[in-house]
Amino acid sequence: MKVFEANGTYGKEGTAKFTKVVKAENEKMAMEYIYSLIGGKQHVSRRNINIEKIEVSK
Repeated sequence: MKVFEANGTYGKEGTAKFTKVVKAENEKMAMEYIYSLIGGKQHVSRRNINIEKIEVSK
């Protein structure tokens, strides 16, 4: 498993920023996990979550 760090915004106007660190097998799985985390905790739909950058963390 790799460790990914993602930055982006969420909310209807994209006003709230986030940085998440997650473990996943690949980038696509990491994105799905981030959508799930933010959507579940902040009650935001996927279309209102904008992942600006995702990269393998060292």
